[in-house]
Amino acid sequence: MEHLSRERLLAGLGQIRGSPPDGGGLVLIVRRPAAGERDLPPEAALDQAAGLAGDNWLTRGSTSTPDGSADPRRQVTVMNARVAELVAGETGRMPLAGDQRFGAEAMRFVDSRAGRQLRLRGMNARVVVSGTVRLGDLAVKALPSAADEPDRVTSRLSVGWKDDHL
Repeated sequence: MEHLSRERLLAGLGQIRGSPPDGGGLVLIVRRPAAGERDLPPEAALDQAAGLAGDNWLTRGSTSTPDGSADPRRQVTVMNARVAELVAGETGRMPLAGDQRFGAEAMRFVDSRAGRQLRLRGMNARVVVSGTVRLGDLAVKALPSAADEPDRVTSRLSVGWKDDHL
């Protein structure tokens, strides 16, 4: 697979900026059961303690915590599907987003000033309410609550589950 040039990536920025600003449909669920593995279920359980069921987030740990344990504020990563499709070059490669497999230009694109402002690399989030998410569910941006750490949380995501668990 050939990596996209800077020009082609920049040409896709208008499509990305046209994304709904406060939410959208859940297009893809990607779990990583083990290093180098991907699982693409049509639905998945989210748990306040364990994150995405079947993902290795909890056992993988984090370099951002003093003891190397998993960071509970980073249980799941939410990414704009338009960004994932653009840098992947095709829909079938979208599950690889997050692995930096799309070349140096794609890394510079998502890490640029505009890329950081638009969160092109995605947003780390924690599970606030346990439940099941399904492809097609609506995810909406929600304001932080008083219980959130104001210096660490700039937005929250709520998913409207089809079985009305919210």
